[in-house]
Amino acid sequence: MYERALTRIGDPRFAQATWTDGTRGLAEVHFAQGKWAHVQNLINRLTEVPAAPGGKTIGVAELAGRLACHRGDTETAQQWLDIATTHVPPNEDQLLLITRVVYRYLRSQVAIAQGDLPAARAELAPLWNLDGGASRIPSIWMPLLLAAKVEADLGDGRGEPPGDAAVAAATAIRAIADRVPQHGLLADAWSAHLDAELVRADGGDDVTAWSEVVEAWRRAGHIPYQAYALTRLGAQPISPPAIVTPQPFHSPKLSISLPNLAPSHSVTRSSSWRIVVS
Repeated sequence: MYERALTRIGDPRFAQATWTDGTRGLAEVHFAQGKWAHVQNLINRLTEVPAAPGGKTIGVAELAGRLACHRGDTETAQQWLDIATTHVPPNEDQLLLITRVVYRYLRSQVAIAQGDLPAARAELAPLWNLDGGASRIPSIWMPLLLAAKVEADLGDGRGEPPGDAAVAAATAIRAIADRVPQHGLLADAWSAHLDAELVRADGGDDVTAWSEVVEAWRRAGHIPYQAYALTRLGAQPISPPAIVTPQPFHSPKLSISLPNLAPSHSVTRSSSWRIVVS
């Protein structure tokens, strides 16, 4: 659909906003399919025709920064964050809500790539205090999943029951998630994934839950999230197989009754043989 729509735009400069949105949408499809080379090609095209200042540029920077984070290229991710930051006004509240969500999502991803989980939590926290407005953003499930993963990873490193900050963060994440409209395979997948992460954040983990998450992402067709769920499933302890105690083998008793033959007799067809197995 995106590809057909883009072919109708002869020169991107004459429909810049529409072309940028369509190209980003196509890039998201390729991202979900794990086709990162295709995503990079589209990012290159987006940078050849600079987006309008503000939200459009921040959106392109988030896409490019996310790809860099997935590839382990923290330096490039930071460069894209720096570009996005130049388009953020001193008062962040002046941004459109969806742009603010995208910007905070990028900041949190870069913080995680740099190994700073508390900073990632702090970057996302303001989104949960927007009077429920965040729940109306169609892509809010992505920051929600990332926030739940941050809490779960912090819990793994803590090795003890969650403290007040962790409980408050998980409660806020759950409150927003419960208000997000959920329809279709995508919603089934991300909501199951969120549940599994929040269980992990609370100190538990469930092989059955992660197995269901893997299957849900398979049905939704999102390869990166399915791959992540598979790594979580692979990290689950495997119960040892049941030990079967070997039973002693008793060989059957075999007796053969031979005909009573005198030395002068020979075995004939009419001689009687009897074999008994007990």
